[in-house]
Amino acid sequence: MLLSPELRAELLATTREAAAALVEDLQHIREVLARENTSSAEIRRLSVVLRRILVDGDARRVAAPRVGKLMLKAPDNNPVYKEKRFGPPLFFLSGGAKVFGWEGSILAYGVAGNVTPQDALPQGWASRGTVDLALENFLAQRVLCYRGNWVGRYAAIKYVANYASGAHSDAPNKDNARESAFVLLAQIRSGNVLVKQDKGLHLRLMDHGADRDEMTFRYAPDGIDPVLIEVLSAAHYLAIAPMISDLETVIRDELSG
Repeated sequence: MLLSPELRAELLATTREAAAALVEDLQHIREVLARENTSSAEIRRLSVVLRRILVDGDARRVAAPRVGKLMLKAPDNNPVYKEKRFGPPLFFLSGGAKVFGWEGSILAYGVAGNVTPQDALPQGWASRGTVDLALENFLAQRVLCYRGNWVGRYAAIKYVANYASGAHSDAPNKDNARESAFVLLAQIRSGNVLVKQDKGLHLRLMDHGADRDEMTFRYAPDGIDPVLIEVLSAAHYLAIAPMISDLETVIRDELSG
């Protein structure tokens, strides 16, 4: 939608503070992404920033009068979505950010309810490049799968911020259909963790056993859970988007004028 000069001037003025905060937050995000030792605590805190920028709409509002509709990079997960030979994945982590020096995706196939952790060791799977997505499609993209059930990036960010001690600590209600995505994310965190090994990352799949699901938090000081990795990956794709770089340049010019 084309903005009139009057409306554009008004939007520039009303989003100026948010624009300055966005530039500062992107600098902080890149500092976190550059660290070798990935910290669960830093990602939890980062989820609040990402919720404001992506989920609550700061990026969209700041971009509208400056560069227009935002497009972001995202991993091309279509080969996994379209795979028919093995059925839906037992586990899929889209990934993208560097974690403990390793970056990539993890894919495991199996028969849910009839798999031991040993049978379900992850198969290495490399993403086939990236796709350009509008912000709303970036948030909706399916990035985690557990026992054939998918969940998107929007839910992962909101879950960590609102439930998993980003801004708030709470448990999703498994009897509330509107919280079903958050229940699935709690189950993913409870039984699956990625730990650092000499040659990269190893997935402990269904650590509680393959015959049940749990929502109980399990502390793993040597690892990081898949939901946090997807939050960090959302930060990674935000930080590398060409339109975000263009937006930062426009904002800096505006603030220095």
